[in-house]
Amino acid sequence: MCAAATPAHLSHVAGSHIKYSKDDIEQLIVGALSYQREYTCSSWCVLQEHTRAFNCAGLPIPLRRMRSKNLLAFWSDLLLQHHPQAIQGAKVVVFGSTSPQYEVGLLARGAASVVTVEYNKLTYDHPQLSTMQVQEAEAQLQADSLLPTEQRSLLGRFDLALSVSSFDHDGLGRYGDPLNPDGDLLANDAVQQYLKPSGAYLFAVPVGPDAVVWNLQRRYGAVRLPLMLGGWAVVDVAGWNSSRLAQPAPVVRSYEPAWLLQPTSVPTAGAFASEVLPLSGLLSGAVLPPATADPMQRSRAKHAVPSKQPQQQTGSEEL
Repeated sequence: MCAAATPAHLSHVAGSHIKYSKDDIEQLIVGALSYQREYTCSSWCVLQEHTRAFNCAGLPIPLRRMRSKNLLAFWSDLLLQHHPQAIQGAKVVVFGSTSPQYEVGLLARGAASVVTVEYNKLTYDHPQLSTMQVQEAEAQLQADSLLPTEQRSLLGRFDLALSVSSFDHDGLGRYGDPLNPDGDLLANDAVQQYLKPSGAYLFAVPVGPDAVVWNLQRRYGAVRLPLMLGGWAVVDVAGWNSSRLAQPAPVVRSYEPAWLLQPTSVPTAGAFASEVLPLSGLLSGAVLPPATADPMQRSRAKHAVPSKQPQQQTGSEEL
């Protein structure tokens, strides 16, 4: 994935109308292809300490010097590289994106089409991209539930879903979303409605001791991370380090591994089981936090998160 520049005159706040022309998007796709040629190969060597990797030319990539968002894009792209069958020819839905960084990366890796669902108004002028506001998507899901499967447009129609550094904001009101202390859990649960039974889900949120930075984001630790992973089977993970769950760190010093998940109704090996060593083995020998029961059946009241004092936001830092 490559970083997507945002037009300078557009603000990422509630009520924004964010536009990208066809020429803008085509240029971003070219950039994504260039990025993938530089950093993609079948012989990735990633050390367990997460200190460096090597690209196709054998040049070292000092991961600790990458800014956190670039590192998250690196982990996400590495998962898609490792599981190409999850993306080739796929219909993809992306949640909570206000620039087409991941959308163009998906097209560059062979996705057939991408739908972006976002609270703000988006206009992506490209034949393979479309956008919907959250309210529109919810209404369409409801309408789809009354239609035969072959006539549905959203419900159960997608091969792959992405929520990368997105749902940690839900329910805090910063991006036009309604205030709801469980907004992140509810949004994450709803992803399953969009996926085909064999669909996959690329998911990432900030990880560390549980915290809320009002009204910016949440961080997920031993309490809330298992709630987010509940109802999902882990297919693979990139960048995971279990010690970070409880390791004290400033909330704005973002650490975000990336998971590839499938609904628990699908066996863990699933459609995307790889014949090579999974990335979770390459990157970490740690055991993932246990998933809770199916999120569609669990009671939110039974999983109340202890109240915490919101931590003050400060300037961004490098990982």
